[in-house]
Amino acid sequence: MDDAETIKRCQHGEREAFRHLVERYQKRAVAHALAILFHRGDAEDAVQEAFIDVFRAIGRFDTLRTFYQWFYVLLPTYRTSRLGQSRCGARHNHSDRRTGTNHR
Repeated sequence: MDDAETIKRCQHGEREAFRHLVERYQKRAVAHALAILFHRGDAEDAVQEAFIDVFRAIGRFDTLRTFYQWFYVLLPTYRTSRLGQSRCGARHNHSDRRTGTNHR
């Protein structure tokens, strides 16, 4: 199934069709995010969050772009957010706002 057909199915509520897009592009997306974040876990999290946003926004898919071009527009938000956390050490040292304690 090609991307256009898969996206049409997603837009018509076929959740299983979205799995095909994830399987097709996840490895490539993680590689892009990893090249920027330098931490596999952060890269995988960023990609997962971007896929969630894509799923929610699939009805607004821009047919003038390929799926990956459209997806890649969403990915920088998460990459930038994760990069900022990694640079300031937030991945290893963060506060729990509920309890006021620090975790390392």
